[in-house]
Amino acid sequence: MERLKVTLEDEYSAVEASIHVGRYALALPFAAGRRVLDIACGEGYGSWLMAQAGAASVRGIDVADDAVARARATFSDPRISFDTGQGETLAETFPEASFDLVVSIETIEHVQDPVRFLEAIRRVAAPDAIIILTCPNDHWYYPPHESNPYHLRKFTLPEFQALTRGVLGDAVQWMIGSAALGFAAVPLAADPDGPADGLPRIVHVETMEASLRVPSSAVAPAPETCSYFVGVWNAPGRVAGAGAVHALSMDAYAAMMAAYPQGAAAAPAPSADASPKERVLGAALQRENEIMAARIREYADQEAELRDRIRECAEQEADLRARLDALTHERDALTHERDDLLPAALRWRGMVERVRRLSPTTAKLAAGWLRRRGPDQGH
Repeated sequence: MERLKVTLEDEYSAVEASIHVGRYALALPFAAGRRVLDIACGEGYGSWLMAQAGAASVRGIDVADDAVARARATFSDPRISFDTGQGETLAETFPEASFDLVVSIETIEHVQDPVRFLEAIRRVAAPDAIIILTCPNDHWYYPPHESNPYHLRKFTLPEFQALTRGVLGDAVQWMIGSAALGFAAVPLAADPDGPADGLPRIVHVETMEASLRVPSSAVAPAPETCSYFVGVWNAPGRVAGAGAVHALSMDAYAAMMAAYPQGAAAAPAPSADASPKERVLGAALQRENEIMAARIREYADQEAELRDRIRECAEQEADLRARLDALTHERDALTHERDDLLPAALRWRGMVERVRRLSPTTAKLAAGWLRRRGPDQGH
């Protein structure tokens, strides 16, 4: 979407809101107390957000009269003013060193003379002003011989870097912008049914207490596969990044995650005349296929190992059963032997008791006779 409409009558899209507000999120921490210039302000939502972040003043300019009119009608605030103007003629509109923060969200691809545009930014910016420029990665969105009909040129990251550094200098931090996926905790009533203050939902934003960026997986964005490029000049410290997110139900998340591997598995190889976007998507899907194939091989190896262990356990069980059978047979044999010997032993004990009751002389003779006979010959 080239220009986002943000009136109360227009349908709200959380995806489009995060795309557009995410660009401005990078500027909000620097807005407090500064004089801000918002170049190509569109319908004014970014200017409003920077004013709410504490800007001393915000001047929004745009080439479209209708966008400026809607910005004035929707975002009326004594700190904000909106005017129609060209980026290349900023120096004719504002005095030198008028701004402490200059924000240009994807404007450079529209202007007739990018160098003149950047020189105008340099003149209206204070010597230590923070300058934030973004540029779309149209090489991802369009095939080599096609382009956005609203853009006058397509930039690669090296081209964007060389052009802007040549005018604005080397005190810059480079970033890339892209889609993000993750999880966040949001208040239970984070999304009311509708705005109560008469403002479009796109500016109903909340600063999250903490957001952490974890390392990306095999499909992490790169300059060739990102959505846009960012340069931040004269920032007082390291810029860690910023963005805008919208909460998603787990039902929708599960459906999205379930559909993606199916698309990756079924995706055909890109043809030779495929666009860079198609080739990048094909490469990303191929990487996902490789990851899934590696996992399948890993699971197959684990299954084979488990089957081997099951066979070993079965063999050990058979050996233990054989040993148990042998011990049982030995126990039964000993039991039979005991049962055979028990009557003779009882008879022997009885004879011994009777001998004890005889006179000593007779007992001595009987004992000798019993010793000679043994227990098995007694009656």
